[in-house]
Amino acid sequence: VIYTLLDEAKDLFAAHLPPVPVEKVHGSAEVKAVYNINNKKDAERIAGLEVSKGQLFLDKTISTSDGTALTCHYRILRNGNLVSDKSEMLRAKSLRHFKEEVTDVRRGDECGLGLGFEDIQEGDTIEC
Repeated sequence: VIYTLLDEAKDLFAAHLPPVPVEKVHGSAEVKAVYNINNKKDAERIAGLEVSKGQLFLDKTISTSDGTALTCHYRILRNGNLVSDKSEMLRAKSLRHFKEEVTDVRRGDECGLGLGFEDIQEGDTIEC
């Protein structure tokens, strides 16, 4: 009976509290080259990456235990320091393995990632 009461109280209070941000690094990759692509739509800066840990995703949504949907974001590190501002919440605009558009890439794969972020340099680390 007490456990049920605690669960009900938790659900009641959870509806009034802001969501707690969850941070989990799904994967990381090193920038091997940076390409400026001019297509018909607009100019884009693409990072040529080699995935060193885990996986990178084009668009991944994770459901939490309470049913909240969380979207994966990217951050860029240079010499261990955060380059991309936390408020930017970078999302992948494009993810390609060779010339094929893919939804994810795994450790050891090379890929091209477009984030819509201009300050990417060779040697940077990108985390998903």
